[in-house]
Amino acid sequence: MNRPVEKSLRDAMTACNELMPRVSGVDPGSYLANRDLQLITERLVSAIGEANSQATRVDVSPLETIPDALDIIGTRNRVAHGYDEIRNEVIWDVAVRNIPELLTVLKSMVPED
Repeated sequence: MNRPVEKSLRDAMTACNELMPRVSGVDPGSYLANRDLQLITERLVSAIGEANSQATRVDVSPLETIPDALDIIGTRNRVAHGYDEIRNEVIWDVAVRNIPELLTVLKSMVPED
């Protein structure tokens, strides 16, 4: 695998690993009431999308392997540029449903150290 692509995918994995324990066991109502957790989640989701974007700029093959890769990148763009239109329910859903699945895929793509 191309080194810059591997680095970007590892960055995405790191952000996934940082996000998952923060939202694990938190119910949607608690998430919606916790602005700090919302901001952390938005930041990490944005980092995941940016890392995927960087990887696909170097090599388009991750687009074929990562399910919904363009949606991940699009979510990052929405958080970064449409910050005033962020729907916390959508970010929550991404964090608890999509991120664990993404991490599994990323682990299968990136060789272990």
